[in-house]
Amino acid sequence: MEASHPFDAARVSSAKVKERVDLKSAHRRDERSKQKEEEARVLKAELEKARQIPIDLLAQEWLADKTRSPENRLYLVEHVLPTLALGLEKLLLATGDENTNVNPVNWLAQWLIRNNPKYLKTSQSSPYVASLKAVKLELQGRLQ
Repeated sequence: MEASHPFDAARVSSAKVKERVDLKSAHRRDERSKQKEEEARVLKAELEKARQIPIDLLAQEWLADKTRSPENRLYLVEHVLPTLALGLEKLLLATGDENTNVNPVNWLAQWLIRNNPKYLKTSQSSPYVASLKAVKLELQGRLQ
């Protein structure tokens, strides 16, 4: 029989340790992946829950605000909020994925510049915009 080399046992032990480390790191990756999937699922569920809030309730809350003049609120409803509401909705969809590394302020600023209704030919819509039209009509009625 051949005598084994003293380093053979160390090599085998080193291979076993490396195999265990690889298995542990694979297990950690799987756990992180499952955790990210769960967080994404929870975020989507929260977004759907938020979308189920009656939009008319939000519009009525806006009308009940007495801290700003009706002229200011009318201007915001006509010119600012339709585009801003759609931009915020798109931002939530863009940043919903944990793999994206997005600065929300910069993203929203870029989106607002690219989708300026003054220069944009196509019109995008959101459920919030329809509700804002009702608010706009009510505010115009109050001003007349």
